[in-house]
Amino acid sequence: MKRLLRVFVAAGLLACAQACEQPAGPGPQAAPGPQAAPDAQAARDAQAAPDAQAAPDGSGPSLPSTDLPAFAPDALIKDAISAADQLLPSSDAARDAPIDPPEEVQLDAATGRPVVFTPIADAGLTPIPPSRPSEAPPPPMSVLPSDAAPTRPRRRMDIDQLNRALRRVMGGIGWTELRGAVEVDLFVDLASTLGKPDFVTSAYEVLEVTPTFQKFMSDAARSVCDRRLAADLAAAPEARILLRHFDVADIDPAHIDENLVAVLRHFHSRALEPGSPALEPWRWLFRSSLHLTRDPAQAWRTVCVGLLTHPDFFTY
Repeated sequence: MKRLLRVFVAAGLLACAQACEQPAGPGPQAAPGPQAAPDAQAARDAQAAPDAQAAPDGSGPSLPSTDLPAFAPDALIKDAISAADQLLPSSDAARDAPIDPPEEVQLDAATGRPVVFTPIADAGLTPIPPSRPSEAPPPPMSVLPSDAAPTRPRRRMDIDQLNRALRRVMGGIGWTELRGAVEVDLFVDLASTLGKPDFVTSAYEVLEVTPTFQKFMSDAARSVCDRRLAADLAAAPEARILLRHFDVADIDPAHIDENLVAVLRHFHSRALEPGSPALEPWRWLFRSSLHLTRDPAQAWRTVCVGLLTHPDFFTY
């Protein structure tokens, strides 16, 4: 690369030297001195004489003949190379440095497109083309089987639905309280607080599971579970809802599993088998409450509250 630059610099200097050697026309004449005065008229006649002469072929006046110094190309070339050596590094190692390897073009095996990269000049190293993102076609989208049922996100019951569902699973017991001699349905009394529209200030019912809803749902569950447990303890075994298959004092693990299967089917419509891993959270809840209260009845009351406040009860 540097050798080629030397040649270009030398050629440029040579061209400049040739341009300087060519005549550029008559230059300014020196003012005649006192000794050249007699020759002034002769000089003016010599300048006018070429204009009167005709060219040999008769086409017009001919140019005056001038005597130029001999052109020495060898000397100019040597001077140009010397000047180029002064502009460029004079070290032989710098001038003889290896030229950078050219870029190569190869085809990408994955895409078939050309990939340009510069190979490594050092021996023993394999050039690695730049990585490219995979352009393989995406896999086909999975399609649901034709017999798969469509699904949607679960929705919360509105207040009227929740009131009816609670009374149904609790055997007619609702969330009520006595105010004097009048039994007030709290779902009706607190309807606006729970998000039911009054069509005066609101027209749409709030169906989100808000903290206010969870607080009142917990209050309702504790109220109805206390009354349901008291009713079961006084009822015949076939009329019970919380204690369906055994006496309240029975804490046999097998009987506990049977009763958990029954109440989960009744409250959540889930069909499970005794010993199912899905029963483990409810077993833990029963054992924890029994450990704290030492009362199996209160342990089943805790299970009842958990079943009513679980999303599987108030969503569908």
